[in-house]
Amino acid sequence: MQSVIQSLGALPYGGIFVLFTVINALIPFPEELLIIGLGYLGQMGAINIFIATPLAILGLIISDVIIFSLIKSGNKYIIRLSNKLFGNFDENQEFVDKHIRKIIFFSRFVFGFRFIGLFTAGFKKVSFRTFIFYDLSAIIILVLSLVFIGVYFQSRFEKIFAGIETIRHIGFLAITTILILFLGRIIRRKILKFMIITKNNNKNNKIDENK
Repeated sequence: MQSVIQSLGALPYGGIFVLFTVINALIPFPEELLIIGLGYLGQMGAINIFIATPLAILGLIISDVIIFSLIKSGNKYIIRLSNKLFGNFDENQEFVDKHIRKIIFFSRFVFGFRFIGLFTAGFKKVSFRTFIFYDLSAIIILVLSLVFIGVYFQSRFEKIFAGIETIRHIGFLAITTILILFLGRIIRRKILKFMIITKNNNKNNKIDENK
């Protein structure tokens, strides 16, 4: 974990942009940790967060736009991957149509769910302007919030683990990882529960209409 912080701090600003553009397309990796790392390193004086933060935002939105455009254009490889990961969106057609803007925005805040917003927006042929507005708004809020968390915790860890470099870095990453996974699990359960309830309500309404 310490090596991740050191590697991130050693990158030039162009490398930070490339990293966030590429890492955003890798599903298993929690990009949230890297964003927090920017704030952490910025507070240490290793990087200038006023340069690194906009570059991270730019990298994330460019990556999202590329994926969204590929899905919207009907790229068969991306669609095949989507069906394997998330199933058939046609089964939740009514739910998606009603909440597409919320899905684009809020999926960005939950690890493991961020691709749902991209895929649903692409499949539903959402306009580019609508996608950019909700996705970019979510990215800006997410990045600024996580950078602030990195800045805040670094100053606290300096006092707690003064003089113990390795423990400070490992403790920081371990605690933030646990917090992200814990909060992501809670939010994910609530989203899935909401989707199931909405789907059941829609089925009941259709049954009542048929009667």
